[in-house]
Amino acid sequence: MSFLQLVRREMHGSLPKLLFMSGLGGISTAAILGAINSGLQNGSTLWAATLFIVALFLFIKTQSYVTITTTAEIEAIIHKIRVRLMDQIRHSELLSLEDVGRARIVAAITSDTAVLTQASNMLAFTVQGAVLIVFVAIYVAFLSIAAILTTIVVVSIAAVIFHQKNRRLVSEKQRAAAW
Repeated sequence: MSFLQLVRREMHGSLPKLLFMSGLGGISTAAILGAINSGLQNGSTLWAATLFIVALFLFIKTQSYVTITTTAEIEAIIHKIRVRLMDQIRHSELLSLEDVGRARIVAAITSDTAVLTQASNMLAFTVQGAVLIVFVAIYVAFLSIAAILTTIVVVSIAAVIFHQKNRRLVSEKQRAAAW
């Protein structure tokens, strides 16, 4: 089961609302950049300052909501998983559990659920980052077609290099783990 499937299955809050707020956070960040650029180019400081303040307020509110909601939801999911695991341990053969050892069982449960907590925060900020990239790309395309084409070429080359290096790193990790 993937992390996203786990979150969708176990989440009590509204996933669409969380995604909407993450998207709104990305849009507000792009609006902050637009306000700064507009204020510098046009000299219309009152409009740019107002847009900046509204976008900054929206960014702070969405960041707060996303961080608090994500943390609360993931911690609730982790608690439910721990309770289920402990219940399964409680109903299992005690003799085989004694062979494994209490410390190893607790360490495994704790480390695996810590990974879930770290992944949840990354997931929330990834959605915001993706929306930010889309709106900044639209804004750059509005300013200069040559700039957006250059950006697309450079990012595409970087993505290919990153993907190749990541595949090599995965194979090296597998080889090291096997060793």
